[in-house]
Amino acid sequence: MAASPLSEPIAAALRDDVNRLGRMVGDVLRRHAPPGTFERVEQIRALTRRRRREPGAEVEAELDAALDALTVPQSVDVIRAFALYFLMTNLAEQLHRERRRRERALRGEAPQPGSLEELAATLEPGTQAAVARALEALEITLVVTAHPTEVQRRTTIEKIAATAALLRSLEERILTPAERGETERELRAQILLLWESNELYVTPPTVHDEVRNALAWFRGTLVDEAALLFERFEQHLAERLGPETPTLPTFLHFRSWVGGDRDGNPNVTAEVTAAAAEDARRFILERYQQEVAALNARLSQNLARVGASRALLDSLERDEFALGEVRYAIGPRQNAEPYRRKMAFVHRRLTLTLERREGGYPDAAAFAADLELTWESLRQCDALETAAPLARLRRTLSLFGFTLCPLEWRQHQRRVLQALDEILATVEPESTQLRALGEEERAARLTRELCGARSLLPRHGTLSQPTEELLASLWAVATVRAAHGPQALGSLILSGTTAPSDMLALMLLARECGAFDAGVIPCVPLFESIDDLRAAPAVCRTLLRNVPFREAVRRCGERWEIMLGYSDSNKSGGLLTASWEIYQAQRGLCAVAAEHGVRLTFFHGRGGSLGRGAAAPHRAMALQPSEAHDGRFKVTEQGEVIASRYGLPSLARRNLELLTTSVYRSLDERPPLGQARWTPLLDQLSGRAYAAYRALVDDPDFLRFFEQCTPIGEIAGLQISSRPARRGASRAIEDLRAIPWTFAWTQARALLPAWYGFGSAVLPQLEREGHETLRQCARAFPFFEAVTRSVERALATADLDIFSRYARTLVADAALRSHFLSLVNAEHERSVRAVLAILEQPHLLANDPVIAGSIALRNPYVDPISFLQMRLVRRAREQAQAGPAILDAIRLSINGIAAGLRVTG
Repeated sequence: MAASPLSEPIAAALRDDVNRLGRMVGDVLRRHAPPGTFERVEQIRALTRRRRREPGAEVEAELDAALDALTVPQSVDVIRAFALYFLMTNLAEQLHRERRRRERALRGEAPQPGSLEELAATLEPGTQAAVARALEALEITLVVTAHPTEVQRRTTIEKIAATAALLRSLEERILTPAERGETERELRAQILLLWESNELYVTPPTVHDEVRNALAWFRGTLVDEAALLFERFEQHLAERLGPETPTLPTFLHFRSWVGGDRDGNPNVTAEVTAAAAEDARRFILERYQQEVAALNARLSQNLARVGASRALLDSLERDEFALGEVRYAIGPRQNAEPYRRKMAFVHRRLTLTLERREGGYPDAAAFAADLELTWESLRQCDALETAAPLARLRRTLSLFGFTLCPLEWRQHQRRVLQALDEILATVEPESTQLRALGEEERAARLTRELCGARSLLPRHGTLSQPTEELLASLWAVATVRAAHGPQALGSLILSGTTAPSDMLALMLLARECGAFDAGVIPCVPLFESIDDLRAAPAVCRTLLRNVPFREAVRRCGERWEIMLGYSDSNKSGGLLTASWEIYQAQRGLCAVAAEHGVRLTFFHGRGGSLGRGAAAPHRAMALQPSEAHDGRFKVTEQGEVIASRYGLPSLARRNLELLTTSVYRSLDERPPLGQARWTPLLDQLSGRAYAAYRALVDDPDFLRFFEQCTPIGEIAGLQISSRPARRGASRAIEDLRAIPWTFAWTQARALLPAWYGFGSAVLPQLEREGHETLRQCARAFPFFEAVTRSVERALATADLDIFSRYARTLVADAALRSHFLSLVNAEHERSVRAVLAILEQPHLLANDPVIAGSIALRNPYVDPISFLQMRLVRRAREQAQAGPAILDAIRLSINGIAAGLRVTG
């Protein structure tokens, strides 16, 4: 398949890669696809490109005729061909970013913005003390999640990685003609394997599959790149600040929801949680074994030539006594090689640790002590130049310990209160249910229970299955902490927190199940809806005045974590209102924490799409109030974006550096001048945006329009996750998970949640006061500029013409279709006008030509998949029971559009 001409911002090298890969895809289609596939793909590609360049009735009719003539199998082949092209284009763009970073270094250009090198260059010699204080303040936590709309199978991801390695070797190595030919043949083979492999899950992935997928990201890039981040940072600081460079604390941490997140996912059982913790433990211990084995081969220094510290030699005597079998396995040639001998003993201890046998390390600290002993001996003997891998291993251990990434447990407050009501009814059958009490009375009752010591769990009697499952999950928390250490399970998160009593109920259940036996575990409220965000400061103030809850926070070192939900708040209020309410909630919560002498960590539940809070790290900082710029930053890394951020080592390196430099720089940021001036304005804008958004989604006919116009039903049936699309059986939007909600709008090319309401909020202000006030706000108030840029990108990615085609194809009721299309199109036009007026631009993305070029490159190739999807969905819905062939075709179209737009939910 030939590639389309690229716009000017796309570099020649990227164009060459896209053309090369496009030709190879075309070769695969000619030789291995069913006869006529290549010709059909080329015909449709030419028509969709022409439609973009020269829209008109004639080309529309030609395109419709070509698409209508396709059978279902032919549609599948066309969709797969375009999807394969997108996989190659995405890969080419990722490698191009890697190439540009290398070019900068080779040509001696200025460091890339957001890099560690650029940050170090801004530090002044003599500021070591200030830098040390800033580094000590840093605490960055990435939380890996499974994702209900991660559409790529692990097989596909692995083949893309193999293709990337081949492309990289073509560019970076000097190859003979024979070697180049062999590499290109293997490149074609990988593309052919992608064509001949099944892109779809045959059955829904289990949670065990999702755990393995998460571990694969650590195996592929995260473990190595996390350790290298510190190594590079130390080098840049030393070059800039000299020998007195402060030691880097381990400020980066990882957590995981995969295997612990039970909110709406009945497949996350107690057994799954225990297995996920054990799988992570085994993975990291085996990784340490590999690295120690490599050190055993490397550290071959002879005692007579290098020497060793007395402490190391004494430790070898103790090791020989305790681990005699290793002593005899070493052999006489290693007797004079103390470092190699030490690594042999360390390796044996790791094996015993892995097998949970006597003689193993009791904890990560004991392993660290052996590594420190070896490091210190090499330092005393002036041999540290040989020990770089040992330094890296020490840092890796400080990052991942023996747990890799502690699990976090999550459940919805409804389930917790239902379970506790059932349990209390067995203890006090005549008592009023908690859910029937007012908030003050409910909180008082729960506080009495927390202050008391009686056991609530019945010794006899049968509880309902949901309650038994919830209790089993909390018993699993206790078991994991007992088996792996208190740090193995990081926190208990309560979705849908609305009142102080919700958190007290969680604490009570956790205590009853022994989750606190290994020490108190942080209980984290998750404020998700607009109303809950507004109430959050008052809820948290009440909790910090509650004696047992305040004591729990004290036992956590006067630290408290609060999670903010971007997905559900956006779903319930739209992007502008959700962003502003989260911003204001953080300001209020910071004030509450200051009143009580508590240090907060905000946990940002951002998704990977603009409609769910996606933001580059520097924009994420701008969307926080300055009161929250304290160096502590925790964020979800959703499954849908992990591949694009961490799928290649270069991507992982760039994203970890951006995150680190953005959080570091935020420490110096102060409140924008005149910030108080902008608060009333943002309150007004948010209020108008909310009213416009709710007027749309609260329309009695809106749900019917949404379900018909988008492939939401087909997404719910897509076998891509262990998690259902809804929390319950209700068909209401409130019960639909935010991820499939956003995914459906993205598939229909509207991206509505990321921009609807912005124009209605802004245009009245422009008409009343002119442009200058809002332009000043965007220039002076980073929050407003960041929100406007997010809306701009969503508007530029959306295609309302394609969305209108979805409506015309899938919504049979003409009045229903006309009503909502007019609302959506009018708001889109208002929002575009508002963004251009604020940013003083002639067109969208005028200041971001790279993204504009990428969208322009992809649109002609996404369009045919969209046109085919709407036809397939209509055909399936017209049948009493759609067959597997057409359902698979729809699922493939969902994959293809997600690959083309590079976003799912």
